[in-house]
Amino acid sequence: MSAVAIGRASASSRGDAKLSFAGAGGEVQLTAAGALGDSVSIWAGAILQANATPEAETVNLILHRVFLNYSIFEKPWLILRAGRIEPSLLSFSSHRMLFASYRFLSTTVADNHFTLEPAQLGFEATGTLWHRLGYAFGVVDGAGNTVTTPKDIYGSLRFKLGGLPLDGSQRGQKADLLANPAPWREWSLSVGAFAYRGVARIKDPSSDAFADDRFVIVGGDLSALIRDVNLCGVFTFQRNESPRMALPSKPVHVQNLMIQADWVGWPWLIPMLRYELRRYSGEVIEAGLNRDYNHYLSGALHVLIRANVAAALRFEVTKEGPTVGTTKEGLTRDWRLGSLGLFLTGAL
Repeated sequence: MSAVAIGRASASSRGDAKLSFAGAGGEVQLTAAGALGDSVSIWAGAILQANATPEAETVNLILHRVFLNYSIFEKPWLILRAGRIEPSLLSFSSHRMLFASYRFLSTTVADNHFTLEPAQLGFEATGTLWHRLGYAFGVVDGAGNTVTTPKDIYGSLRFKLGGLPLDGSQRGQKADLLANPAPWREWSLSVGAFAYRGVARIKDPSSDAFADDRFVIVGGDLSALIRDVNLCGVFTFQRNESPRMALPSKPVHVQNLMIQADWVGWPWLIPMLRYELRRYSGEVIEAGLNRDYNHYLSGALHVLIRANVAAALRFEVTKEGPTVGTTKEGLTRDWRLGSLGLFLTGAL
């Protein structure tokens, strides 16, 4: 079991409080894992988060992933996962980053509250073939809305060229640190593609009426490791048939682009930079995100001060496009020193 305590201070161009310590000591992340023999393993992760308001302070418990793995074969050809899982859609995991999650994984569209992450409830079959070809197929409820009888389904394929194979096999190579003092270094390229089809049952907030929004998400990604530099990118296209109760049968299209670069300057110093684009089109645009497009530039500098103690400086700049139907005079900009954080980690 491991625990991470996080404290943050933040500054922003919005609001009366330009500098805030509201996030200081406000979050603890707990992770636990175990094995039952050679074939069964269990993983669980939870977040304790404090929320302060003028009236009172509350503490929320968030289970972001709790699942069981069952390996059918001795080699990772077929692994069954069940529980609260992270869908294996990308060739790299957003949970192994040192930065915030990607926007396209956690942003909703209009009245449809579905998001790909943090987790989905259901089953997944995943595995690795011929050391470098990975696959996944899942059947899940679809998070964020009323559970429907037609289940959501998804599938993905990924392939890695060069570097350490997907199954971690060394095949004659020495795996100890003396033989490879910089194990993060390699020359490799991973490419992947995925598709997700779902049905969201959305509710009219002003009545008890329900409607179904059928949607499809397709995308591709790549990740290149060039010694100390990791370059990765994702493009997705999403089509929602009817995401707003007030305007039924009016589709919305959403395109997402993400590009990120990480550099392991030293094992204790890792800077990163990310650009994201989210573009809406169609006859219905989400309230609060009623822009043709939104640009996000963010970055972070992570420093390992000593064992189990790390600090991070993060920033974000947002540029929102003009509201649909207006001119370029509608452009707005916002900056945010996302957080200056201190992370304390420990393992039991």
